[in-house]
Amino acid sequence: MKQLVTILLIFSTLPSFANSDDSLIQSIDSLETIVKTASHDTTIVKALREWDNIIYISDPKKDLELLKEACSICEKNLASHNSKKVNLFFRQVYGNFLNDLGIAYINFNDYNNAIIIGHKALKHQVKYGDSIHVSRVYNNLGVSYGKQGEHKSALKYYFYALDYAKDTLDPVWADAQNNIALVYVDRKMYPQALSHYLKSLSIYEQKNYNQKRNLASTCNEIGEVYSELDKNEIAFNYLQRALDIHNSIDDKKGISKDYYSLAHFYLKNGEIQKAIKKTISSLKYANLSGSILRVKESHKLLYELYKSIGKNKKALVNYEIFISLQDSIESSDSKYFAYQQDLNFVYQKKKLADSLHHVNYLEIERTTHIENEKKQKIKLIALLFIISLIIIIAVVIYKSKQKSEQLLLNILPKEVAQELKKNGFVTSKLIESTTVLFTDFKGFTALSEKLTPKQLVMEINHCFSAFDQIMSNYGIEKIKTIGDSYMAAGGLPTPTNTHVNDVLSAAIDIRDFMADLAKQKKLKNEFFFEIRIGVHTGPVVAGIVGLKKFQYDIWGDTVNIASRMESSGSVSKVNISESTYELVKNSNLYSFTPRGKIKAKGKGEMEMYYIEKRSVNI
Repeated sequence: MKQLVTILLIFSTLPSFANSDDSLIQSIDSLETIVKTASHDTTIVKALREWDNIIYISDPKKDLELLKEACSICEKNLASHNSKKVNLFFRQVYGNFLNDLGIAYINFNDYNNAIIIGHKALKHQVKYGDSIHVSRVYNNLGVSYGKQGEHKSALKYYFYALDYAKDTLDPVWADAQNNIALVYVDRKMYPQALSHYLKSLSIYEQKNYNQKRNLASTCNEIGEVYSELDKNEIAFNYLQRALDIHNSIDDKKGISKDYYSLAHFYLKNGEIQKAIKKTISSLKYANLSGSILRVKESHKLLYELYKSIGKNKKALVNYEIFISLQDSIESSDSKYFAYQQDLNFVYQKKKLADSLHHVNYLEIERTTHIENEKKQKIKLIALLFIISLIIIIAVVIYKSKQKSEQLLLNILPKEVAQELKKNGFVTSKLIESTTVLFTDFKGFTALSEKLTPKQLVMEINHCFSAFDQIMSNYGIEKIKTIGDSYMAAGGLPTPTNTHVNDVLSAAIDIRDFMADLAKQKKLKNEFFFEIRIGVHTGPVVAGIVGLKKFQYDIWGDTVNIASRMESSGSVSKVNISESTYELVKNSNLYSFTPRGKIKAKGKGEMEMYYIEKRSVNI
C-alpha cells in the first residue's frame, strides 16, 4: 500500500531561527565562539542548544557531535555537588538532550545506540521529568524497535507512550496513535490500524492545535487504509481531503504524497490513465519539494503503469531513471542520506535540483511528447557522433580492422559489438529474466597484506582467468571485476531458456576449482583464497556506459540481491535466492539445503538455499 513510511519522532525542541542564510552563518560563528571561550558550563550548554536548533536538519553529522558534547557536560555537572539551582537547570536540559540524541541516532539508522540512549533518557525522565517528556521517550523507543522489525516491542513502548499522555491530550498522544497504526499497517491488520488513525485524527482536528500538516498526513493514511478495506468512496474522500489541506498550506511534499496515494487508488480500481495523471502530478511536486525518495518511487510506478498498457518506450525511460536514482541512493552514505533527503528539502533543494537537472520530466507528459522526442533525437545524434569518433580513434591506434574488432569483442558481447558497428550506438534493453552470479574472496584484505603486489596480481589473475574459461564453457557473459569480486550473468544480451542451469553449473565449477586449488596450496604450505558465491534470478537493464572506455554493464535490484546472496553465504558454498530456487527446485540435477530466512543488508529477511549437484548412482 505504501512505498514510503513516515514515523513520527518527538523532538524536544524546534528550530528557533528563521533567518537568511547569511544571518544563520553569523549566528553559528557566534555560538561556536561562545562554546570555545565561555567559562561557565551553563552558558556553553545554552549555546549548544541554540546551535543544535539551527543545524539539526542541515548538518546532522555536526549536530550529533554537539548533542554528545552537551550530554557530556550535563553528566559532569550532575555528578558534581553544584547548587540546587544549577542542578535543576542541568536536570531539565539533560533529559531533552538525551531525547534528541536518541532521535539523531535513529536518523543515522544506528538503532542500537538509539535504544541505549532511549533507556538512559527514560530513566532520567521518569525520575525528574513530567508525563509528556516520559511519553516522548517511550514513543521514540518504539520507533527504534520498530525500525529493527521488532513490532511486538515497538507496540509495547507506543502503548506506554499513550498511557503517560492520555490525560494531557498533547500531540504526542496523537503521534503515538499514528505510530501504532503504522505497525498494524505493516502487518496488514487494517481494522486495528484504522481505529488508531481515527483516534489520532480526533486530536489533530481540535481547534486549539495548529497541526494542519499532521492532520493532512493522517487523512492520507486513513484514505489508504480504507482503500485496502475496499471502501472506495470513503477512501477517496479522505485522500482528497488530505490533498486539499496540503494545498492550503502549500506543503509540496505532502501534495506529492497525496497524488501518489491517489495514483495507487486508481490503479487498484483499474483506471490506468487517471493513475498515470496522478503519478505525473506526484512527480512534479516531489521534484519541487526536493524529495528524491518520492521522485524515485514515482518513476517506478510510471514504469509499471506504462508497461501495463504496452507503452514500452516510456516504461523503459522511467525504469532507467528509477534504477539510476536507486543506485545513487544506495551508493550514498547510508547513515544519513535518507534523513537528509527526506527532511532537509529546504537546505538541499538546490543541490537536488542540480543532481536531477539532466532528467527530462517532460518525456512523460503526453501533451509535450513530440517536442521531447525532437530533443531526444538531438541528444542521440550527439552520442552517435561521440561513439563514431571513439571507433575511428580505435581503428587508427591499432592500425587494422582485425585488431580493432578483436579489441571490441574483448570488451563487449558479440551481439552488442555488432549492433555498435552496424548502428554506431547501442540501445539499453530491459531483459525480463537473467541469472546474476557474484563471487568474493574471504579475508582478501588480510591476505593481500602478506603478499607482494606482484604475487597478489598473479594469484587473482590465475583465479579470474579460470573463471573466465568456465563462463565461456557455459556461454555466460562476464560483466566485470571489482577488486576481488567477480560478476557474471547468464541469459544476456540474447535471452536464453537455459541461463539458470548455465549459471548454477558455472557457480559449482568455480567452487570446485577453488577447492582443488586450495588442496594444492595446502600441500605446498602456501596461502590460498576461500570463496563465497551468490546467485539470483530476475530482470535487469543492460547497456553500455562510458564515453572513453566502453563497458557493458547491468543495473537493477536483481544485481543488488545477487550481491546480498554472496555476502550472506558461507565459504565454499553456492548460496541462491528463493527466486532462483523456484525455477530449478524440481530439477533432478541438484540437491538443496534450505537456510530459512536470513537477514540481508538493506533487504530485510530473505529465503536462501545452498545448492549442490546431485550425486549420480552408477
